[in-house]
Amino acid sequence: MYKLIFWLLFLVITAGASAQRGTNTSEMTPMELKQQRFEDSMQKKRDEFERNFSTTEYFRKLKEIKLKNDSIQLNETLAYFESIEPFADTFTHLTIQSSALSVFPGSVRKFKNLKILTLRRCQSVHLEALFEQLKDLPLLTELQILYSEKTALPNNISLLRRLKVLDLNGNKLNELPEGLARMPSLEFINLHNNPYIDLDNAAKILSKLSSLKKVKISGCKLVNLGENLAQLSQIEVLDLSHNSVEALPTNLGTMVKLKVIDLAKNSKLNSRQIFSTLSSIPNLEELDLSDCNLSELGAEIGTMTRLKKLILTNNPIKKVQTEIGNLTLLEELYLGAGISHKEVSPLAELPTSIGNCKNLRKLDLRMCQLTSLPASFSQLSNLSYIDLSWNKFTVFPSVFRSIPSVNYLDLSYNKINEFPSDIGLLAMSLETLMLEANFYAPYTEKINKIPPSLARCKNLKKLSLKDQVYEILPDRFWFDLAKLEDLNLMGALLQEIPESIENLIELRSLNIKSNEIKRIAGSIAKLTKLENFNISHNPEINATELLASIQAMKQLKFVDLSYNDIKRELLEPIAAQMPQTKFMKLETKDSPTYENPKRR
Repeated sequence: MYKLIFWLLFLVITAGASAQRGTNTSEMTPMELKQQRFEDSMQKKRDEFERNFSTTEYFRKLKEIKLKNDSIQLNETLAYFESIEPFADTFTHLTIQSSALSVFPGSVRKFKNLKILTLRRCQSVHLEALFEQLKDLPLLTELQILYSEKTALPNNISLLRRLKVLDLNGNKLNELPEGLARMPSLEFINLHNNPYIDLDNAAKILSKLSSLKKVKISGCKLVNLGENLAQLSQIEVLDLSHNSVEALPTNLGTMVKLKVIDLAKNSKLNSRQIFSTLSSIPNLEELDLSDCNLSELGAEIGTMTRLKKLILTNNPIKKVQTEIGNLTLLEELYLGAGISHKEVSPLAELPTSIGNCKNLRKLDLRMCQLTSLPASFSQLSNLSYIDLSWNKFTVFPSVFRSIPSVNYLDLSYNKINEFPSDIGLLAMSLETLMLEANFYAPYTEKINKIPPSLARCKNLKKLSLKDQVYEILPDRFWFDLAKLEDLNLMGALLQEIPESIENLIELRSLNIKSNEIKRIAGSIAKLTKLENFNISHNPEINATELLASIQAMKQLKFVDLSYNDIKRELLEPIAAQMPQTKFMKLETKDSPTYENPKRR
């Protein structure tokens, strides 16, 4: 009734508007008149379409098109099999994607060296017949049946006795067949994105597989896990991520071999209940709770004393309780937010007890709200990797002077405006140092001087000082950092690259984009391992000397010279002589596509 009233009103309004347009056409501008004629023409086409449209005919044609496409696809698939049959014994991995194929050709038995078979979107394939064909392939250890809308598996899957990996991602399975329980070699089953799966049934079947080590039941819309899950006492890895789990079964303590459990993206978890339950699993070493909407790491975490790896990325955690210090075996801790995450973590401080985690090797605190680190941090003598990027530090944390084991340090996108003069105290271990500035930050939040002691970090392989505002690098920088492989000096105020760059003999990537460089020493041609070279946005550069150097560097794979004052007549012949090198854009000043460049 309401729809009828709506359409009557619509017709009245439309008719009135049309009448009004008809009476005022003489007052229209030429552009409005053209627009009106176009609208009238389109309306006539819509009216004609509605008069001639037939729902029955529409679906008949749709079905006809599908049958035609299926026929074409089937013929192409069979032709493909025929073309590769002479080389069947050379294949170790075969992928088939065909919604029309129902029965595999007999030649599939000739693939005697096949190790992995992938069926993608094979909705029509007759699995029972296929398994009969595959049973005699001696090396087949992995079968993938992906996005094929299968609602059931045949019992004769038990014929695949050598199968170690069964990937059933993206189907519509409800139950697993009894035959699956008779697969003595199966080690991993993937049931990801099977939203109708009966977990009780799956657990009963899978519990009979003594060789099973890993089970993935993620993305299955699970809410209640049920008591049968604990029957999987033989597995070592359990993935329950991307579900809607609220609580865990209390009998998980019987899963005595379980070492890794993934509960990421279960946003309704009761953190107190899960920590107390998981602590009963005797050998649990790794726990993933990323994207679980946890606002606090409560005292219950202290019961997880056997953990070696704890992932809490992308949670709005405001506070970490002191009981974190009970995790004395912990080796990896992830508390920050991922770069792709929309919000930063509100975590503003770490408890002093973090110093008790003396086995900690890797610590990820990206995109938090930290301004300092507790003094107890110096007790983490085994720490080798730490990411503190996108925080609120205003000074370089002095605590790192006391941690000689750090080989990866990222302090990018903070508000640090000064390098410590004794940065060289990290010299023995540091291999990667990332100290990039925020391009949009004010000058006062950027580093304008690089201390000579940086050259003491002689083991550095990767260094990024992107978007800082130093004008010169210390002389020893070019002599002592001979192990550098990746150097990013983009966005600084450098005016020259000196002759001594020839000492960086291991350099493979050099980015000096958007500086104020006028000259690059010809000795750069001696860097025989340099493959990636970005010199763009340096419009005052000496082009003649630079191009001569580049022409001599036959090993280059990528060069960006765009937006510099380089004539095309000089650059294009060189690019033609270096077919193995990709020149980015070739945007020279006299190029037809050249435009007034921005600094970025």
